[in-house]
Amino acid sequence: MSIRFTDRANIGKTKRTQEGYLVATARIARTRIQKYRAYELGFVGDHIVNVYRPESEVFHKDAIQSLSRVPVTINHPDELVTADNWKDFAVGEVGDEVMRDGDWLVVSPMLKDASALEVAATTHRQISMGYTAELRDADPKTGADYEMYNLRFNHLALVPEGRAGSEARIGDSVNWGASPVNVEDETMTVELKTVVLGDKAVQVEAKDAETVAAILKDHKAALDEKDKEIGELTAKLADAEAKVLTDEQLAEKVEALAAAKARREAVRAKFGDDAVKDATDAMIEGMYRVMGKVPDRSGVADAIAGGGAEVKDAEARINAAIKKHLKVEA
Repeated sequence: MSIRFTDRANIGKTKRTQEGYLVATARIARTRIQKYRAYELGFVGDHIVNVYRPESEVFHKDAIQSLSRVPVTINHPDELVTADNWKDFAVGEVGDEVMRDGDWLVVSPMLKDASALEVAATTHRQISMGYTAELRDADPKTGADYEMYNLRFNHLALVPEGRAGSEARIGDSVNWGASPVNVEDETMTVELKTVVLGDKAVQVEAKDAETVAAILKDHKAALDEKDKEIGELTAKLADAEAKVLTDEQLAEKVEALAAAKARREAVRAKFGDDAVKDATDAMIEGMYRVMGKVPDRSGVADAIAGGGAEVKDAEARINAAIKKHLKVEA
């Protein structure tokens, strides 16, 4: 059995054409489970019935083709819109382009009638799809009672804004068709809010906007902190690399140290431990230069090398002479 349905949604962005027509965008139907009153589906009672709309049915090529060029009306008419009554109800039409946005079908209706433009800007700020579909038992895995199939769109109606209250209907005309119960977070109307992500802006559901913004803020702070750490490590690495000696520089330092040590040992051998005990490298360099200016006494060097009391006495006299010479030089 074919059942009439209506679903409500918000009108999205709008613009005027050169001729004064109003073109809008709207998400008008989606997958997932919708809740209906039992009596509206032809059952006995007022209890809630869960109806599942599979992706395969919402985006079926026949369903999408039926949506192309359907008329736009002011409120839902009491009957299906056909070629016989089209002139009585139509104030515009849905375009050929039907798009998919996640779980949603998106259309671009155009309003051509002046009265429709007026009510769309004042009293009738929402839209409601009028369509027919059939029901069959749902797969228990879906969590629904019934499954909707053979969706065929008939018209898109401009309707007043939804009435408040937990028992409010999403569709505005229960006489035309069954409408989902307005249960929070499960209605066809989704309020969007823009959240800035870096140099881009994304739209998320308004109820999630603050959470998403907080997560993005924390994420950015963490990234900034990591960038600081990377910068510090980069600077330390560059500083360390600047302090690393090349092979040539290292060889020069080793050679210089070896030469300084050799000079110190030569001065110690010549003047004794006391002479070099607290002497700086510069002082050792000075003493070493003086050593080069002292003339060699004939046979003294050999005698020193040979040892003995006389040699030690000669060495003492030489040292005394050198020390005296150092004072003179100073």
